[in-house]
Amino acid sequence: MNCCKEILTTAVAVVGDVLVLTLPAGTFRNCCLYPIRIAQAIPATATNLMPVVIQIGTDATQYSVVRKSGHNVYANQLKPRRVYLLKVAADTARFVLWDGLLCAENCGAVVSIPAPVAAAETAAVLSIRKAASK
Repeated sequence: MNCCKEILTTAVAVVGDVLVLTLPAGTFRNCCLYPIRIAQAIPATATNLMPVVIQIGTDATQYSVVRKSGHNVYANQLKPRRVYLLKVAADTARFVLWDGLLCAENCGAVVSIPAPVAAAETAAVLSIRKAASK
């Protein structure tokens, strides 16, 4: 459900290690889609791995912006004057990018999920390596 007309950001700034998109004060309903247009330039100090967050009005709370896959949206993926359709996930305090062109394939600095090796496999591998070194 699209809950409102296009919303323009009131500010775009680097704050600490995140890119903050400030939206006008208001209530953003759970599961509703909001077309957000970035109305300001993205600061030159924004880095590739800088996550994007949303701040509503003057409230200090920051809400993460993530893709449907759960990956963070990063500063280098957004462009000014484009519309991004964001869905509110109030139960997880996030905005989910529902539609909009991301400009880079950046998925963050973590390249894989570590898979723990079972203790029995570790013992077997050590045994084989010990035997091979003789």
